[in-house]
Amino acid sequence: MTRHPSYRCTEEALEACERLLNEQNPATSYEPIAEMSRCLVRLRDEVIRERRVGASVGARLDRINSIVSLATSSEYPLVGVRWERVSLLRDCLRELLQEMQEEESSGAADSG
Repeated sequence: MTRHPSYRCTEEALEACERLLNEQNPATSYEPIAEMSRCLVRLRDEVIRERRVGASVGARLDRINSIVSLATSSEYPLVGVRWERVSLLRDCLRELLQEMQEEESSGAADSG
């Protein structure tokens, strides 16, 4: 089964988010937040590429843009991390990943 191109980016962002929540250490939070942000930007770039070749991904792109905004807001104010936003971000990423898995499964069933 071929995975959706942005699937791995979503998994990586979710993994970084979960590491951040497991540690909840403001002193070491910079790198996991930066890693998560890089993954989310790669995800958004991938969906933008899909849109440019004609895929109907407008709703997904809007959702990913919202997730990127949420990730950015988890860092501000610069003192501390807004852990409740990181938890919400993790939940959003889990839902997005679940939707992608369902699309993959239905696509495989349709083509099989």
